[in-house]
Amino acid sequence: AHRTLGFFTFWLMSAHGLAMEISYMSVYANYDGCSPWMGMAYMFRWNVQYPHGPPLAGVVAWIAMALMLFSALIRRKKWEVFLLIHLGSWVVLVIFAILHYETLLVMVALPMLLYTFDIVYRKVQTGRSTVLLEKVSAAGVTRLTIIKPKMTFKAGQWVLLQVRSISAVQWHPFSISSFNGQHEKGIFTVHIKDMGPNTWTHAVRGLEPTNRGVSVDGPFGNLSVPLERYTTLVFAAGGIGVTPWMNAIGTARNDRLLHEKVKVKLIWVVQDFADTALFSDALKEFQCMFEPGQYSCHVYATKVQSAVAASQDKNPLEEQERKKEDARDNKNKAPEAQDTTDVDPEGRAHEDTEAKGKGTDLVSTERRGSDSTPRDS
Repeated sequence: AHRTLGFFTFWLMSAHGLAMEISYMSVYANYDGCSPWMGMAYMFRWNVQYPHGPPLAGVVAWIAMALMLFSALIRRKKWEVFLLIHLGSWVVLVIFAILHYETLLVMVALPMLLYTFDIVYRKVQTGRSTVLLEKVSAAGVTRLTIIKPKMTFKAGQWVLLQVRSISAVQWHPFSISSFNGQHEKGIFTVHIKDMGPNTWTHAVRGLEPTNRGVSVDGPFGNLSVPLERYTTLVFAAGGIGVTPWMNAIGTARNDRLLHEKVKVKLIWVVQDFADTALFSDALKEFQCMFEPGQYSCHVYATKVQSAVAASQDKNPLEEQERKKEDARDNKNKAPEAQDTTDVDPEGRAHEDTEAKGKGTDLVSTERRGSDSTPRDS
């Protein structure tokens, strides 16, 4: 909405300036000894007071608006430069727009007052003592455990995070990945995927757990779907995109937002089972929070790291496939003796017949590859 309104305002200003330029050129063309070009030069005069302020002030305001608009082209690569140009141009725009048309001050006084109040209020909120309690990194993901006193959140909410030792002006949005009841009040977690060298997310991996230069703004947002209305909920996610669902499932359950007979199914696609390592505690808690048969989690891996498999005495996937084949062979003979094999978040194979029998298995797996057919565990 912000960018859309920005484009709309810029084109309105451009249309206004063009219309006034044509009007001035037409008027000057009707006077003896004057040419249309004199009308064009009128746009750059400062000593004009009626029916508006200096036309040149309007031109300056338009140039400032254009700089704000086109500075967005470097927003992702040069954030600090973008922010300096964007905010500086905004100040110039407001000042010269009011000089060009003084009545504009009356029009924007209330919105400007509300905007100033919002900035001050958010500054006070983010200025609260926020401490980075713990930092854990694994499989290209960093989990930050943060303390922000008196902070409460709802299912599906997110926060803006700033680490001043990395950048004093950058704020990044992250879903709250913990859920109500998982930690004490005021403590929450975010999971951050490393996007590669020379990025903000990569620098986060080097933070010290005692770093106090962390600020949190929020939480913001809410789930658009009323979970309490449904008896069956299916949550699907890929990779790090599972974080809002971790928060939503646990918070909705602990806050009693779910139907009494609800059935929850989490479907999660990752590159490797090791990618689930930092979420294993939450997955195990979900298993205990729901009644048998109410909750199931299915993790599908698109590939398995060779290093994980090589570190085991036996290849876990080959062992898993072998046991599946044995189970099929034994199905006709003794169905009640069939075993199931799951894979834990570290990628190691293990047997879990008890959990499967109760219908509360933690993780079921499926492998997809160019030379293999997808199979359910």
